This record gives sequence, structure tokens and C-alpha cells, in this order.
Amino acid sequence: INYDHFALAELDETGKLLDQKLIRFDLMNKSTGQVTNILGAAVKDIFDWCAEKDKRLIVEDIDLTIKLASRKYGNRKGNHHMTLFAYQRIASSIENQSLKREIAFYKIDPAYTSQMGKFLFMRKYGISIHQAAAYTIGLVGLGLYEKLVPDSRMLNLLKTKEGVVPEFSQETYKNIWARITNTFSGIRKHFFYRSIPYEV
Repeated sequence: INYDHFALAELDETGKLLDQKLIRFDLMNKSTGQVTNILGAAVKDIFDWCAEKDKRLIVEDIDLTIKLASRKYGNRKGNHHMTLFAYQRIASSIENQSLKREIAFYKIDPAYTSQMGKFLFMRKYGISIHQAAAYTIGLVGLGLYEKLVPDSRMLNLLKTKEGVVPEFSQETYKNIWARITNTFSGIRKHFFYRSIPYEV
């Protein structure tokens, strides 16, 4: 979910990226009624795509997204336009479309999904950070945590003084990615299209 578009990714049960899609919208200087209609139509497009692909929807938990102090990617000016009201309209529209279309949706904690996408999938697939985040959300929703393991060089940056490398698991992945995010903070995302800048 972004301030001017939804980024979608289609995965198979093994986590293979099959397809991707952007659904754009413009909320600038729109009334509450217009925002409701625009987002309602955009969410309908999401479920149209799910129906076409015969897939359920895995989406970030909007309640958790709202609680984030700041977005993990994008520019602050742009993010400012995704208001609390807009998030509430999106959540309501998703629930309504799910019931109407009988297409299940599943919510996941979006913490660090954009960071995982940036490090692991942007360069690999040549996709935007938003599309990479959408793909990561799908992997988390499918429980495919083994596809979210940082490479050994990243993990080595997190060694303890005793030389112990943290063990990656479903229980530890958020903490590990939080530490990786902090370690690489300040590095612009376009560098990650070339290679991971390990010399931090």
C-alpha cells in the first residue's frame, strides 16, 4: 500500500514470482467522498486481479501500518498524503470486496518487508522497492521464511563479540532484519540495484 498506488505480486505455492501489477490512483486535493470512491475502485481492481489469477489476497495489516511512526520507504512528502482516513477506507473496502467476491484475504505484519525486498529481490528481479515489498509480503503470508534469509555476509555483520552469528528463524527474522536495516541506514536505495554495499 503506497500513497499513490497498490503494488501487487503473484506467487505460486513455492514462492516463485509469477506476475506483478501496479494499480495507480491520485488522492491529491480530493474530498473525502472522492477518496472513498477512488480507493474503492482501486481495491475492486485488486480483487479483479485475484479472481483472474484464482488466488487469495495476502495484505499488510493496515492497523499495524497505521501505528508505524514513519514509513520504511518512499519520500516523506508523498507518504503524508496517505491519511488515516485513507487507510481506514482501504481496510473497509478490502473487507467488503472479500465478502462480496468470496475471495479470502490474510493480513500479515508488514514490519521490514520493504527492507527485505530491497536487499533480496530488487536487484534479483529488477523490480521497484514497492513491488519487492509486495513479493515479500506474499512470502511472509505463505510462511516461506527460508526465502527471507540474509546472505552470509550480512549475517556476519551482526556477529557478537564472541563471533556468534545470529540464527535465522520465523521467531528471529524481524529482529535480524531490524538490525540489518540499522546497519545499512543512510544508504540510498538505488545502490541496491547494483550490489549490496557491504562496506558500511
